[in-house]
Amino acid sequence: PRPTVPDLRSFCHKSLAIANDFLSPTETQNRRLGAIYLLYGLWSKAPMKNLKIRMTINEWENLMSLRDSIYESQEFEAVFILNKLIKKKAFAFCILKYE
Repeated sequence: PRPTVPDLRSFCHKSLAIANDFLSPTETQNRRLGAIYLLYGLWSKAPMKNLKIRMTINEWENLMSLRDSIYESQEFEAVFILNKLIKKKAFAFCILKYE
């Protein structure tokens, strides 16, 4: 059977949340870079519009620190992708990661 729209939306949100977990400062730099590409791929190819990547303020601050770090490392493709997500307003800021 085909998934329903609510099931598909739930799956997409869970996939983005899992990818977002790899942005943690406890992960290696390569995993964090991979998480940026994964988030972009999942978000941009999602079968529905207005899908948001949920982030707490602490996660956002860590992401901005990562952006500065990868810019200094001259990983310009990842910086470009991250800036594109920001420009497209792909992030939703929340108090709790899972609601």
